[in-house]
Amino acid sequence: MGKSSEKRLAQRLYASLTVKYTLPNGFSGRIISSDVSVTGVCLLLPQKLEIGVTLTLAIRMPRKNRETVIYGEVTRQQKSEDPKKEGYITGINFSKADPLDIEELITTVRSGHYFIPGK
Repeated sequence: MGKSSEKRLAQRLYASLTVKYTLPNGFSGRIISSDVSVTGVCLLLPQKLEIGVTLTLAIRMPRKNRETVIYGEVTRQQKSEDPKKEGYITGINFSKADPLDIEELITTVRSGHYFIPGK
């Protein structure tokens, strides 16, 4: 058996979700996710971050009229090699989240909302 570079413990769902992220220093921005799972999310961030930094993530859920707040820890980051996608591919593990919010997020993505076909 060959080794896989996959480190995520849960199935990835490729989805375009608008995520507002806030760094510990108060800087914030909005970005589109590339994939999500029950354990974390992958974002293309414009800045390099240290591994272990905790971000506040706010994701708008279509069935609720509010943003769901989830805390996540940066677990990996690498410079994008795609000239069309400048920034840092950043893996973030959810560190503090309401399990019901995560379940709703995954259900929403699986139902076709925000799903990116062909990935």
